[in-house]
Amino acid sequence: SSIIDDTTGADQLSPVIITTGYTGNDLKVFACWRDERNLDANTDVDLYAVEITASGTNIYVDDEGTKTDQSEPAIGIDGYGHPYLVWINERTDICYAGSTFIDPDPLVPSTPAPVSSNTIIGTPFGFGSINDTDDVSVEIPAGAYLCDMNVTISKIRNPQKPPSNNRTFLYEFGPSGTTFSEPVTITIPYNATSLVSSPSAYWYNPLTGLYSQEGITDVEVIQISSGLYALRFKTTHFSIFGGGGSFGGIFGGGGGGGGCSMSTNSQDSIAGLLWPYIGLALVMVVLKLRDRRKRKAHNITKSGC
Repeated sequence: SSIIDDTTGADQLSPVIITTGYTGNDLKVFACWRDERNLDANTDVDLYAVEITASGTNIYVDDEGTKTDQSEPAIGIDGYGHPYLVWINERTDICYAGSTFIDPDPLVPSTPAPVSSNTIIGTPFGFGSINDTDDVSVEIPAGAYLCDMNVTISKIRNPQKPPSNNRTFLYEFGPSGTTFSEPVTITIPYNATSLVSSPSAYWYNPLTGLYSQEGITDVEVIQISSGLYALRFKTTHFSIFGGGGSFGGIFGGGGGGGGCSMSTNSQDSIAGLLWPYIGLALVMVVLKLRDRRKRKAHNITKSGC
């Protein structure tokens, strides 16, 4: 597919390209370049990135409204086979953007949760049992689901940024989309030295690209040890859950001062799937998007009986 900007005639400079895989469906090609299509309106040079396919989408690398040039892009492939970007902006920041994805190695592999008894999946909540941020758990009451089920807990790599420019922590509790007749209790430890001491709890809806607090109740923040806290709450469904900065309602989209980010549409649209961190912790979601106006819906797998 062509990545040439043939509508404005703007210059496209400093192209970089990388491949992963070999042939057929296993072969993937990614490109990034400097682009002057918005030069007159914004007095800066932007970056765009794309997966080169028949339906590939040019993904705008936002400068957070600072109108600073972005230059010297480079693309790499991480240990999981996902692309990432590194570049320099005019403020002399070195920016990194890594793909957001579910870690293929679950923190808690598939574990049976029988319908006939109360079940704790993961590290049981309690002082002395939680030692680090990977000691995540969910407590499922007897009869909360229609039948026996298997549960997994996986970390989200390069999670999207919450409000207030604070860092976030996200985990997928699966099978995503499972609903319960009684609330289950989720416990997520976090390090308060690198995060807000009283984070908000929320879940991420991959079908809409939005975060929400709907259905989350009985939220507690419990200190486990010096610097180690636990976010504990109840919910009636499985999804991607986590915590971060102060929550101001349902939201989705980039922003936040001083950073660089990516947008699926343009710098005037911040409702895409791509969110930044600041400086070295910027995050890019590289997804197969059908066009510049639609997000790709993620399949939700439901547990069967």
